[in-house]
Amino acid sequence: MKKRVLMLFIILLTLNLGISHANPFEEHYSKVVFENIGREQGLQDLSVSNIVQDKNGFIWFGTQGGLFRYNGKDTTVYRNDPFVTDGLIHNLIQTMYYDNENHNIWLGTYQGVSMLNIETDQFTNYTVEENGLSNNVVVAIGRDADENIWFGTLDGLNRLDNETGQFKVYDVEGKVVRSILLDSRGRLLIGTYEGLFYFDESSDTLIKVDLEYPSQFVMVVKEFQNGKLHLGLWDGGVLELDLDFNILDHKTYDDNRVYALHMTEDQTLWIGTWGGGLFCQKDDESFSFNDRDMKGNINHSVIYSFLEDQSGLLWIGTNGGGVFKTNPDKVNYLEMYSKLDDPDSLDEGKINTIYRDSNNRLWIAVYNKGLNLYDETSGKIIKYNTENARHANNQIMDIIEYQDTLYVASGSGIDRYDEINDRFIETDLLPDDTISYALELDSENHLWVGTYLDGVFEFDQSLNLLRHITMQDGDLGLSDNLIYDITSDMKGRLLIGTNNGLNVYDKTTGINRIYFKEEGNYEGLASNTIRSILESRDGTIWIGMVGGGVSKYIEETDTFFSYTEADGLVENTVVGLKEAMDGQIWIATHNGISILDPITNNIINLSLSDGIGGYTFTGEGFKDADGSLFFGGTHGVTRFPSYTELGSNQLPPVYITNF
Repeated sequence: MKKRVLMLFIILLTLNLGISHANPFEEHYSKVVFENIGREQGLQDLSVSNIVQDKNGFIWFGTQGGLFRYNGKDTTVYRNDPFVTDGLIHNLIQTMYYDNENHNIWLGTYQGVSMLNIETDQFTNYTVEENGLSNNVVVAIGRDADENIWFGTLDGLNRLDNETGQFKVYDVEGKVVRSILLDSRGRLLIGTYEGLFYFDESSDTLIKVDLEYPSQFVMVVKEFQNGKLHLGLWDGGVLELDLDFNILDHKTYDDNRVYALHMTEDQTLWIGTWGGGLFCQKDDESFSFNDRDMKGNINHSVIYSFLEDQSGLLWIGTNGGGVFKTNPDKVNYLEMYSKLDDPDSLDEGKINTIYRDSNNRLWIAVYNKGLNLYDETSGKIIKYNTENARHANNQIMDIIEYQDTLYVASGSGIDRYDEINDRFIETDLLPDDTISYALELDSENHLWVGTYLDGVFEFDQSLNLLRHITMQDGDLGLSDNLIYDITSDMKGRLLIGTNNGLNVYDKTTGINRIYFKEEGNYEGLASNTIRSILESRDGTIWIGMVGGGVSKYIEETDTFFSYTEADGLVENTVVGLKEAMDGQIWIATHNGISILDPITNNIINLSLSDGIGGYTFTGEGFKDADGSLFFGGTHGVTRFPSYTELGSNQLPPVYITNF
């Protein structure tokens, strides 16, 4: 509550100062990011007509090509077998209803009804011929106050007799029943192509609600708030009614062919249309997701279905685009990305490193594309590469500012930024054909350079070479000549991450201690390939590895404590480590980002629905002066503000499906 009051105060203050701001509603939803679930996750059919969640936490997708149970990573498939009589009756599923009490899923298909008993994994089928169903195409399912299951078809309404397994059929004006709802007064409401009806038990008939309909085609009937009905109308927008059927409001959109509705916990109404895409509405403000030019957009015009799961994630089924999920409370932290039709946008490719210099310029190194300089005033990208002769080499691995000059580690050695001519020029610091990978300053303000296959070089403040250390230097040499990272710690040691071991180099004594992975030693390193090294504010050393996750060095016992996928880390290939303002360790991997609490050892994993922009991160990242964290990957550059609040308050349930 205090945060909300403070935010309101800030907004009012800025308005009083005469500063113009974007509409907060539009600004928030313009940043909501969607994660697509499709064939890569095993969803073989991308037309998802209905979505439900069972009490064990599984998400079920009813599609035009069968039923799919999703566990968060992959799917279990139920499809029709023409020679099996007790399987799914038909692959084209139009609607679903989950019976929580009996743990059953009722499926309306184009050839009747299938009921799946989840516990036994068995289907029971109901058809026109065997059970008296009025029509093969079932498009709506609901339950009344007496626990009867009702089915709407393309030709009439049906009530199932549980004892006999037969249907009682009710004729409906216009024939087609699109929606069935039990309202808070215990009435069964029926949405049809001829308006809204309710079932009168005393007369055992349907009675039409007399309204001035903007459209007679009632596709959806919902009661999200106790006492208020929402009707989704084909070519009529959304009609709001009280329970006495008085019209309270009528909402219209750029496309009024409303096919699906859902209201999230924050009272935002989500509107799915047939051809106009996705809209959301709160009070008198609405937002269209179809005009957003950003990665993570839903990018599909036909919205079939909605589900808000137990953790607050919103799942959206489309007609051909698969499923999109989002956390409406989260925003998109993707700062910049490549736009194929915009030459002034970020170059496409892996992000090797990110750096902000003392002139507040943000530099981004893109694999094989040179440097991109982000102009925050214009929002454009300035390119430095071989094509425009602003750089002699397109392979940039690291960036550092040293004695008021910007230096980069490149495929041709060390290059220096020429401010006057606005270009990078090669230096002769390293031997010819030396590829440099890592740059670091030590406590004496000496420059250390890690290379690809040539070990480590140290230069003094006049850029005179002081020492060159390689694995050929015997007992005092390195464990490997391929250097990924160098960190100077508070004790004056140089921590050198190589392709084969961790090196701790003492400049004073010249002694180099080497740490390798030892098979079966859980107090040693988990991998020999060291990609990233971080010293946190309390002096703790953190090691990010390829295939080994993260290891924390315990100085007192000269051992390591490791965090891997088995401990909850999202992936064992770690490419970047950064400490946030609150002391949390952010871990960039090839499969997303993990946040480690060093006090509790709890790990939170971030997905696309948390706004990370993509899964494959490729570079070390950068911590800005204000505490913001930048991470780069194949998707572009993601920026998290300081003290970013992420992570769900509700853990997903654990359900064992097999041994």
